[in-house]
Order: sequence, then C-alpha cells, then structure tokens
Amino acid sequence: MKKHVHLGFGVLALAMIVPQVSAQQTEFCADEAPAKVALYQKFLANYKLTGEEQKLADGFANEYLNRFGGCPDESDQKVTRFIRKWLESYAMVVRKFDCRTAAHQQQWTKAFEVCRVLADEDPESAEWPLLLALAGYANLTSGANLTSISHDKSLNAEAAKMAQRAVELIAAGKALPYWDPFASRDEAIGFLYYSQGVFLFESAPADAANAFLKAAQSNSSFKREATTYGYLASLYEMNELQQLIARYQKNFAPPEPIPRKSQYDEAIVGINKTVDRVIDGYARALAILNSNPQADAKFKATVAQKLTSYYKHRHQDSEAGLAELVRDALDKPLPAKE
Repeated sequence: MKKHVHLGFGVLALAMIVPQVSAQQTEFCADEAPAKVALYQKFLANYKLTGEEQKLADGFANEYLNRFGGCPDESDQKVTRFIRKWLESYAMVVRKFDCRTAAHQQQWTKAFEVCRVLADEDPESAEWPLLLALAGYANLTSGANLTSISHDKSLNAEAAKMAQRAVELIAAGKALPYWDPFASRDEAIGFLYYSQGVFLFESAPADAANAFLKAAQSNSSFKREATTYGYLASLYEMNELQQLIARYQKNFAPPEPIPRKSQYDEAIVGINKTVDRVIDGYARALAILNSNPQADAKFKATVAQKLTSYYKHRHQDSEAGLAELVRDALDKPLPAKE
C-alpha cells in the first residue's frame, strides 16, 4: 500500500507561484527579443578576435547572462550554454596570460598566486610547475651570483614541490611543445634537480644533496656546473660530516673511556669516507672552475682552500697528488653514497 504524504500549504502555494514567475520571464524575453539578439550579436562580433575585443566579448557575455540567462526557450538556453562554456574557456586564457605576464614582469609572488591555480586546474601539464620552479629560483637568486643564497626564501617550499612535480610529469612523458628558456628536455630536467637542491639547501639538506646528485648525473649543462659540486660538497661537509664528527667526539673523545676497537674503527672509516666525498665534490668544482677563464675568483679561491685542507687531512698533511686529482676528477664516476 502506498504511503500518502501531506505536502502542506507551503508546497502547494509554491507550485502555484512558479508558473506565474515563468510566465513573467517568458513575457520579458519576448518583449526584449530585439535587445537580446543585439547583445548576442555584439558578443559574436568580438569573441574570436584579439585580446581587447575578447575583453569586450567578456563584458557582453556576462551582461547577456545577467539579463537573459533565465529565458526558458530552448533556443535561448542553447545560446546561454554556449556563452557559459566560452566564459569558462576565456577565464582559463586570462589566467594563463596573467600567469605568464607576472613571471615576465618578475612579479614572483603574484606569479605563484595565479599560476598555482592553473597547476591545480591542469594537473597533467608540466608547463605551470616548470614555470613556478623558474619563478621560485629567480625570486631566490635575482641579483645574486650562483655562489650565494641570500634573497627572499618565502617561496622555496612551494617551488621545491613544483620542481619535483614538473620532473615527475616530464618523466611520465608530459612533454611541452617548447622548452623555453631551456634548449631541450634534458636541460629542463637538469635545472629542476638543481633548483630543488637550491630550494632545499637549508631546510632539508639530505634531500638537497640527493637533488644536486641527480643534477650531476643528468644529461644537461648542470653536469658541468661548478656550483653543482660546490653545493654537493658543502652539504656533505655541513650535514653528514659534522654529524659524524659530533658523534665521534661524544663517544670517543677524552675523557671518555677507550671504546672497543671495532667501534672506533667503524667511526673513523665513516668519517674518512665522507671526507673523501667532500674532497671529490670540491675537486670536481675546481676542475670546472680551472677550465673557465671567467670563473668567479672568490668562489674559486674558497673551493681551492677547502679542497686543500681536506686533502691534506687525508694525506698526512701533504699535497702530493692533489693537482692530478683535480685534473682527472671529471673523468671518474661519482662516488657512491653508502
């Protein structure tokens, strides 16, 4: 047996009102037909043209929807659907234009505000995360040379995520029709790894070291960039080596009791292996700097000083063989990280 439901006076009254409103709307649409057609023709005359005309079309489209979007006739609704679809596409075009314009004008914070929306709307495109990685790197290093990180770091965390996202998309085959400002896909990937290292240098040194290592292993110019290895050596030095030395001093430095020899030997081996990776990084950096007559003299002197100090520590205070190490550094595979 069907269950009867009492609708109540309110629902009945609403049912009586709706046809009246619809009739009024129909009458309005009929009376305003000439204005409706004229406004639609203004939209049609501009929506396929250049930027300024499309701005006019945007205004006409919104006016049409405000005035005639409720017209019930099927032909009117067809026009309304077409205009709404165009407005959605146009809004995307505007966001893309604003994103690229903000980046071109070096408005880095604004670029992130606009472009992150595009990255969310178009998650299969590598263009927007790549652009944001570029914007984040420019924001951080603008006006500085590659040997310093001393500028605005507020965008670093998001830029690092965007760089990683771009790498993943490109690796998955999401190629771009153009790689500007890079010469190739490989150059873009090398930059993305390198920039990740820069973004994460202070906040996540282990992740930064892995990123610089991937840049060094890439088929890009960053494989022959001195700062790639300078940063890598610095991270080994400031992060891993300092931790190992601190642990050694805590466990084995006097007046602590003499430990078992195996524990002591293990600590020394760990320190020496890390020192060797520091030496390798600085040797590669110096080899590249030596081949560049325009190399930054201050950076070169710093690298040479650090390399010499660590090399002498590992070779009984002798520099014998150091010149040969630097000469042949780039011909050897990168030391494995254990």
